[in-house]
Amino acid sequence: MEWLLLILIGWLAGVVNTLSGSGSIFTLSALLLLNVPIDIANGTNRLGILSQSIASLITLRKHLPPFSVWFRVVLPAWIGSLIGAWLATFLEKELLEKIVAYMMLLLIPSVFLNTQKWSAPFSSKPPTFKPWLSIVFLGLGIYGGFIQIGVAIVFTIFLVQGAHFSPFQANILKILIIALYTFPVMLIFIIQEKFHWQYAVLLSVGQAIGGRTTAQLAIRYPNINLHLKYFLVFMILVTATKSLFF
Repeated sequence: MEWLLLILIGWLAGVVNTLSGSGSIFTLSALLLLNVPIDIANGTNRLGILSQSIASLITLRKHLPPFSVWFRVVLPAWIGSLIGAWLATFLEKELLEKIVAYMMLLLIPSVFLNTQKWSAPFSSKPPTFKPWLSIVFLGLGIYGGFIQIGVAIVFTIFLVQGAHFSPFQANILKILIIALYTFPVMLIFIIQEKFHWQYAVLLSVGQAIGGRTTAQLAIRYPNINLHLKYFLVFMILVTATKSLFF
């Protein structure tokens, strides 16, 4: 029955990720509640992130900005992600588990962040890439490689507010950044034996199904997004309590 439970968790994560973009928090919480060690759960979580990012890019590939535009954004994040993944694989499990627990608690407000106000496809300002953004994206890459959870929202904020990309362009760039750094990051976890293939594949299958069925669910149950957010917060609180006190 474990395989069925993991597919169900992946399915819920796919729905959550499509509706509110917090799917990686959900899968990581679920793996920890299933007593998967934090270092292995952190690596195992990456395959689902990669598969969903690639699926989104295939759909949106015609809208990608020119290479000269996205390369300046991707490169510092890519370098940072390798540093973050390396740190995560060598950190003591007990310390990593506490760091993740505190990060999950800090991310609770982001679960309820209303990104619909960024839904307009165009920006009034042309995109600009200032030198200080390289440092920001390097830092975000380190965090993304280290733990990933919540980083997509922060990427979107800096791409829109800092670099003046339209929300539509920022969303595509965010997906591209995460897709390009998640593959080498996942390889680092695999090489360091911090990866559970069976769990990763089952979660990814569930996430793919969840992503495809979300539209029908949203039509049938209009309030499902809010209910899932409350459920996600509940899982975060339970996971953090378990990691910090038990």
